Amino acid sequence: MARKYKDQSIAPIVAFDFDGTISQGDHYPDCGPIRPYAKEVINFLTDSGVKVVINTSRDVAIDQDVLKVHDDVTPMIEYLDSNGIRYSAVNKSFQFAPFLYNSRKVYAHMYIDDRGYGWIESYGAMIYVLHNILTELLDVPLETANLICSKISRGGSIANEAVAMSKYIKRFWI
Repeated sequence: MARKYKDQSIAPIVAFDFDGTISQGDHYPDCGPIRPYAKEVINFLTDSGVKVVINTSRDVAIDQDVLKVHDDVTPMIEYLDSNGIRYSAVNKSFQFAPFLYNSRKVYAHMYIDDRGYGWIESYGAMIYVLHNILTELLDVPLETANLICSKISRGGSIANEAVAMSKYIKRFWI
């Protein structure tokens, strides 16, 4: 397999937006309902060895006029944790970058955002996203990607596939 990326990253890095992508709707600063299959897709990727970074515009800021802290990140982290969504980092990825990286934008090989080009708003949007990550980023054969996505959409166990993907990523990515 020819590497698509010139970096020497030990694992693929995927950045997921939070509002509108993992959490549905426009409920900011609250968190809306979880998008169908978001937990299953993100946890599958994490279990497979992909570095999942939550990339959000939410911030912790101090309103200088009233000296009050506005924290929109903590409710998001509590939401992710209470829904059992596993991730590698929030709003930072330089620790995964294979070279000196100092930028406000997180470093990733693929960005998933409901406002990005190619986003399809549907019940199965996350299954579509997973299929693209598997085939476009990870070069997983189409039949294997179809099998994994089919199992997730039917609510089946994918633990064995995550173990196999982890071995695949270690073998082909590094």
